[in-house]
Amino acid sequence: MNSIQETRAALEAEGVHIGGWSLKQAFVRSKASPVDDGVHQPEQNEAFIDWSVAEERALVRKLDFRVLFPCCILYFLAYLDRANMGFVNVLQKGTPDNFSESLHLHGTDFNWAVSITYFMTTVLLLPSNLLMKTISGKNYFPIIMVGFGTVVCCLGAVQNRAGLFAARFFLGVPEAGVVPACLMYFSFWYKPEERALRFGIFYAANSLATGLGGFIANGVDDLDGKGGLPSWRWLFIIEGLMSIAMAPVVYFLLLTFPETTTAFNERERHIAINRFGRGSTRQTDATWDTRAVLQVLSRPSTYVFFVSYICLLIVAVSLGTFLPIILTNFAGFSSTQSNEYTSAVYLVAIPIYAFWSWHSDHARERMWHYLLPVLGAIPCFAVWTYVAAHRSLEGLKPITLYGLAFLGNLVSIAQPAALSYRSSTLYGAAEQAVGGATAVAALSISSIIGPQIYRTSESPWYLSGFSTSCGTLAFTVIGFASLPLWFFLEARQRKKNTGHALPLRALDDALQAQVSDAVRTQANLQTAMEEKVDLEREAANQAEHVETMEMNEPEQASESTPPLLFSGNGTRASADASPLASSTIDRFHNSSFLCRTAILGQDFHDIDHANGGTTARNPEHTLSSTDLETLKLHNAFELPDYPERQSLIDVFFDKCWAFMPVVDRLGLDPTETDSPISYLLLQAVLLAGRNMRPHRYPASMTEVLYRRLKALVYSGHERSPLDLVAALCLIQWSTAVAPKDITQDSPRYWTTMAVDAFGGPSVPATICRRQHMEGHGSSTPLIATNLP
Repeated sequence: MNSIQETRAALEAEGVHIGGWSLKQAFVRSKASPVDDGVHQPEQNEAFIDWSVAEERALVRKLDFRVLFPCCILYFLAYLDRANMGFVNVLQKGTPDNFSESLHLHGTDFNWAVSITYFMTTVLLLPSNLLMKTISGKNYFPIIMVGFGTVVCCLGAVQNRAGLFAARFFLGVPEAGVVPACLMYFSFWYKPEERALRFGIFYAANSLATGLGGFIANGVDDLDGKGGLPSWRWLFIIEGLMSIAMAPVVYFLLLTFPETTTAFNERERHIAINRFGRGSTRQTDATWDTRAVLQVLSRPSTYVFFVSYICLLIVAVSLGTFLPIILTNFAGFSSTQSNEYTSAVYLVAIPIYAFWSWHSDHARERMWHYLLPVLGAIPCFAVWTYVAAHRSLEGLKPITLYGLAFLGNLVSIAQPAALSYRSSTLYGAAEQAVGGATAVAALSISSIIGPQIYRTSESPWYLSGFSTSCGTLAFTVIGFASLPLWFFLEARQRKKNTGHALPLRALDDALQAQVSDAVRTQANLQTAMEEKVDLEREAANQAEHVETMEMNEPEQASESTPPLLFSGNGTRASADASPLASSTIDRFHNSSFLCRTAILGQDFHDIDHANGGTTARNPEHTLSSTDLETLKLHNAFELPDYPERQSLIDVFFDKCWAFMPVVDRLGLDPTETDSPISYLLLQAVLLAGRNMRPHRYPASMTEVLYRRLKALVYSGHERSPLDLVAALCLIQWSTAVAPKDITQDSPRYWTTMAVDAFGGPSVPATICRRQHMEGHGSSTPLIATNLP
């Protein structure tokens, strides 16, 4: 058990979200482990922070007004237009002006009129997410508001069943983009630990729409006969016009993306962009990635969540649509009472939504914030099933049956926790689009199934509907409780296959994030101030260093010395220093998940960063503090995790060594040799191995390794001519297809540097030989390259 817990902790430390079953965590926030469900981001996964907590809180408050508030308006109006069928059907009940009587609906016609909307909603879930990512929520959401408002107005003009079905069918086109696109839109702006509360408030708009919908319907019922129209037609027309009228308001409130919004000043934009850790959703992420799509669809957790969420939503959707009808037919209330009582149920749920979601974020727990409301709702449907099975209300008052509806509506309270949990297990925009659409597809499918469980033919007892609700709630408890196990198994398998617990697409997306300028500026300013304070001392140290090098290597020409990234007086060198200097600090900080210094320290105990690998290599050589800090700034001393490092080394010796036999394998393993380990040579081997397996490792790894190599070469960190030439040979061999931003560094460039570094063309053909195995007489050529 301890081994499993340790493995889980290690996986979550890399940024994956797994979750757990701790009931205590649902009520007491652990100080030792602030998150037990996958909503935290370990320190090494977070961006470089150069802002105060007060600044970030002020930004979040602004986001609540510019992101959350308009999305709540959108969802309120969309759900008001979509879910008004239950209220419409009880208006003027028993008269020719009743909805069903006017359109001559019979049998299951009304059920299918409710369900048919969700066929198009299901089909268009993913395209709606991709379109929102392409044109931004600021443009997308007002467009769909005008769309569904227009269709609802047209519902007020239908004359028969065919017209009703057609209008309800096309209503699903604009409404497909409401819930999934809003949830994805939140992921661009809110961190995982902030989303549950926002999802809760967002879903409270659902309850508010249902709650006010009953009162609106009763008010509009007084317009029956005005203008020659029955009240149900007036209801459709008024609610449709409300959506159209609010579209411009929503447009002016909404933001585009953190990277492009003009509503923030530069400081606010900087915080909005940089406050996310790796695996977050950004505009710069790939909008579509077929491999990411297939990976999401191949995960068992996708289908476990999908089925569990469908089971929950079947109950929530059917109750929301049919509660007025259940109260009228089953409990015996009048149509006016049923609408008002239904409104009361959903209005009471609004503060519970907000509190329960806030508590989920506060406790940083999702599992029990989902399961407890579901378990609380089961008694409602169990009692209703018992009454329906006995077909008698003996001993029960109608108000008692109505009171149970408050428990039944707890299923709605569970939705924000479910979606927050799911959102935190999707990494990058491509996965958010696909996984989010898949999750919300459950809403559409359940909206097709849900209305069918309360058949008109079973009125007034609805035994099938109540018993089905009990069974599906029991199933969703079992399915959702198993999700942490599936997430754990999937992350462990990814770690085994690729060396990373996170999907490779998420690693590539992280390196494309625009999280650079302000962080780089601050770091450069801080470095400049430190250099100014130490200017005289650095100059003296550099002069002494040059003197020592001249005494130790008199035969080496001054022009053969590798160019330094920083000169001794703290000024930035010219020429080849510029490509390295142009890279951004936080770009490498975000990529530190590829390799961490802590792991390096565990594996290599004898390395002295400041002395070219180890003091044994060249005791007299010491880098200046400026050069050393520059190397650390570019993560030049970091290496991949041990399993991944060994995998890349295996690939090199399997695929590359025969063509470039310049290194002995034992020389790369500190456990097998007493020889010092060369950072430069090891990084070069890793680069060559990575380029031989482009589909197994993220494409960004090539650029990361290459830039680290350049930093080590330009700083003069490697003082062993043998290892320097070997590394340069590997670099020139590995850059046949270089990343697009470094194509100026050709193989010829590195070959020339290798020749110059080792003294020119008079170098012998076979430079030296190194012992291949301890205790054996055989040897393996380290460099057997004829230099011109």
